[in-house]
Order: sequence, then structure tokens, then C-alpha cells
Amino acid sequence: MNCYNNQCETIYAKSKEKFLHQTFFIGAILLYCVALLVDLEILRFHLNPLILTFLFVFCYFTLGFGILKEAFRSLIKREYFNENTLMALASLSAFGIGESAEAVAILIFYRIGESLQERVVEKAKTQIRSLSALKIESARILRENTQISISPQEIQAGDRLIVFAGERIPADGKIVQGESNLDNSALNGESIPQNVKVGDMVFSGGINLDGILHIQATQNYANSTFSKILQLIEEGNAQKSRSEEFITKFARYYTLIVTLLAFGIALIPTLYLWALGADFTETFQTWSYRGIIFLVVSCPCALVISIPLTFFASLGKASEMGILIKGSSYLESLNFAQTIVLDKTGTLTKGTLTLKEIRSYTSYDENFILEKAQELESHSNHPIAKAILNNKIPQKNQDTQEIKNLKEHAGGGISATIGGQAFALGNARFIESLTKTNIQDKQSAKCQVFLSLENEIIGSILLEDTLKEEAKEALEKLKMRGMECVCLSGDKQSVAQEVAKKVGIS
Repeated sequence: MNCYNNQCETIYAKSKEKFLHQTFFIGAILLYCVALLVDLEILRFHLNPLILTFLFVFCYFTLGFGILKEAFRSLIKREYFNENTLMALASLSAFGIGESAEAVAILIFYRIGESLQERVVEKAKTQIRSLSALKIESARILRENTQISISPQEIQAGDRLIVFAGERIPADGKIVQGESNLDNSALNGESIPQNVKVGDMVFSGGINLDGILHIQATQNYANSTFSKILQLIEEGNAQKSRSEEFITKFARYYTLIVTLLAFGIALIPTLYLWALGADFTETFQTWSYRGIIFLVVSCPCALVISIPLTFFASLGKASEMGILIKGSSYLESLNFAQTIVLDKTGTLTKGTLTLKEIRSYTSYDENFILEKAQELESHSNHPIAKAILNNKIPQKNQDTQEIKNLKEHAGGGISATIGGQAFALGNARFIESLTKTNIQDKQSAKCQVFLSLENEIIGSILLEDTLKEEAKEALEKLKMRGMECVCLSGDKQSVAQEVAKKVGIS
């Protein structure tokens, strides 16, 4: 509990600091705009020049404290030429020639670029949380043979978690009791439920579809799968793109050249005219002013703001479309990519199951097999049940038979008595346990359910993921750009090859 309270206090402190930072930033920009309008005499009231200068100085230090601090650190480290040094030198020079508004404007442009970069990071994190849909409000654990509800942040490695049907797994762990099917589509896009039993590892964010699972946590909430995803995002955004790194390298030479030219403009004409007999003081003041003007004008505000703005717009648009890019460096790397590796489920396909084929192993026809399967699945919300129920039977028997002894077998299937006959529908392992026969020779698809009547297998239903209509067109466009497309899948090779063939992947 203390750990959780400390985390809450840390989050609150960071939120408060961020709020104050944004308030000062926005307030300083608004104050600058008012002072600028007064200085340009656009507003109908006037301020004392001393007060106006004070407003510009206040805005300058409010907006430029971080830049000035970094520039000062660079001087201590003897790194004299970088973008912070150039910003500080140009803005202070603007103050030197009485252009206070220009001095603040230099910092505003630079800070806007930084703010856009920060928003990219925050937006990526928000999209990750939204798309992953891993909002777990509470967790149920077993302590001293008593079930208690706690916050997920309090989960520690070794805790025994209890996850009911329909609930999300709050932390990574190992199943110690129970059997079920998991919906991991939020984590890996896999539409077909994963059957799990005692000894299997499970990950946070997966949905328990049926049965009750007892899971021994192997990680605390902070180190769960979802937290690692966010960590990857943060690490990715911490890496600058080549274009952003170019600014840093460019600034080292650019700052040196601009500074030398500014000094040259101030000194060379002064010395030349003085040698011709001009007054040194008057000439030096004139050409120093021009040198400082050159220094201020040469400050690359457009370059500094343009690159972060471009990445901000690109990453923001990608996030809206459900494309999560870890950071600007990865976005830029796509320009040089020559091979695109695509997952099958949820990328090339829709991630929803549809009926592909009905097989009969006895005299019963396909309509009979589908009808009995629908009757068994009529009370289930399982993804496989939805796929089976979402099909019309051409010649359906109008005589409704009473269903008795309906029972769901977690991680296996469903059984019931229909019209006095024992039916069962489920995966190969479940049906094998009932019929005591080996059906490996009949199993040909990753998602295939079998129907038995009085412990005899009478048919099976094959389900497949639906191909996205736009997948083939998208891959053709990639190929036109000279990219090689590869399908990488955890599905059976025959299934993966069939999907790849449909979209044009060799």
C-alpha cells in the first residue's frame, strides 16, 4: 500500500509540475503578444517604455530559462557552439540593440518546436493506451484463503491472481489452476482465442473468455507487458531522428561561422574606416549594430521549428489512423526501408473469424452439422460461437428440439442433450477425450471445431480470418516503390501461404 501511495504522490507531483510549466508557458506567450501589440502601437493604450521593457524581460526569462541554462552548461563543458548557445547569443544580442520583442520571438519559436516534440510523445502514449484497451481498474488476489480486491499497481511477483470469465489479466504470470480460452487480440492482433491450461504463461491485457483461472504473478504491474510497451515507446521517442541530429551537428559549425562573421562585420569595416580617418567610436557603434543585426537575422528559427513540426504532424496523423510509430527516428527510417514485414492476423486480415468450410464424416449433411453447432453455441459469446452463429442455414429444420444439460467446458467446448441425443462441439483435444479416438488426421486448420453425436465424430467446421479488402492494393503500392513484402505469421504454414498468395506475397 505504501508503494502504491508513493506512486500516486509521484504521479501527482509530476502532473502538478507539468500543469505549472504549461501555465507559465502559455501565460508568457499571451503576455508577450499583448506587449508586442502595445509596442507596435496596434492597441489604443500606451505603456511606459520601462514597464514595456520589463514585460519583455519577464517573458524572456520565463520562456528562455531552460535554453539559457543549457547554454551556460555548454560553456562550462567547453562545448561553445550548439543550438542553445546560438539562441542565447542571438537573443541577448537583440536585447543589446534594443529589439526586446525580437529577442523574445527567437525563444518563442524554439520553445514551440520543443513543445510539439513533447506533444508527439504524449499523444503516442495516449494512443497506445487507447488502442490496447488495457484499462484494468482492479485485481482480485487470494491471500490467506480469502479473495480481496486491490489496485493493479499493488500486485507483486508471487501473488495468486484470480481472473473470472470476461475479465482482463492484470499482470503477467503462470496458470496454477484452471483452463480457459484467452482473447489476446489487444496485445498481438490474433483473432483466434488461445487455449491455456495449468503451466502456461499468460500476459497482462488478455481477456479470459471462459472458466476461472488462478494465476501466480511472475511480474509486478510495473513490469507487465503493457508497461513494457509504454517503455518501448518512451525509449523510441528519446531517440532523435537523423534530421534532428543534423540540427545539433549543423549548429556547431553554423554558430561558429555566424559568430565570426558578426564579429567580422563589426570590426573589419570599423578598422578600415578608422584607418582612413573616420572617428573610431562612432564607426564602431554603427558597425557593431549591423553585426548584431546580422547575428539576430541569422538565427535559424525556421529550421529549428520546421523539423519537429513535420514529425509532429506525421506522427499525429499516423496515430489517428491506428499506426503506432515509436518516434521520429523510426518514422524517418521508413524512408530508407526496402523490406516490409507484415503480420498476418489483424494486419493483412480483419482479425474476425468467418466460416470457411463444413465437413461431414458420416451420412449427415452440412446443414445438419451447422444447425446442431448453432443450437449448441446459441447461449455463448465466444468469438468462435459468434462466427458459427453468423451464418444462415438454407434448409433449416423448423422443428425446435429441447436443449437439456447444456454445459460449457472451459478451454474445450460445449456439450448438451438435444432431442434426447448427446451432442458435443469443441476443439480436437476436448472431442478426443469424449470419443476416445484420434482425430489428428481430420485436423487441417488452426481453427477447427468438431461435432460429435453419441461420442461419434460426425463433422467439423473450419473457420478462417477474413482478408482485408484494401490489403492487396496497399501491397501493390509498396511494390511499386521497390519494396519487398514478407508475411510473418505464427499460424500454420499452409494458412499463411494461402493468405500471402491472395495479397500477392511470394
